[in-house]
Amino acid sequence: MKKTTLIALTALAAIVLLVPSGSAMAQNQASAQADATATIIAPITLTNTADLQFGNVVASTAAGTIVVDTAGGRTWTAGATGISGLPVSAAAFTVGGGANRTFTITLPASTTITNGAENMTVDTFTSSLGASSVLDGSGAAALAVGGTLTVNANQATGSYSGTFSVTVAYN
Repeated sequence: MKKTTLIALTALAAIVLLVPSGSAMAQNQASAQADATATIIAPITLTNTADLQFGNVVASTAAGTIVVDTAGGRTWTAGATGISGLPVSAAAFTVGGGANRTFTITLPASTTITNGAENMTVDTFTSSLGASSVLDGSGAAALAVGGTLTVNANQATGSYSGTFSVTVAYN
């Protein structure tokens, strides 16, 4: 009996060693790890480097428009005439931020420029970069903004001014 018991114990020990302890039971849970990461990039910036200038304008008895495009070119319609003497330019901005990042550009619907109680509307703003663009490898982009000035019939003479806002945001 001693020899039989010794053989049985040896066989049992061999079985225990050959069968992994976890595979004999069903697993009812599992776990894994994941990394958490973040990258901080430069905030987006917008700096005005030139103003939108419509130059000298002659009004008439009819309303008209002066258009300055994003390249700084000027055209006009009957009722308003652009003449030389003052600079004409599109507004210019420098966009800064993270290299190769995309961003959106939001232009105003309109703004009013005034001279005392007199005013004119600037609208139909245009962007040289469209509605969105990409910063270059150094994190910069040049943005030009043009617009349309509506000159009222018999517009009063004088210097008119006002402001408008341009907004850029990362996508």
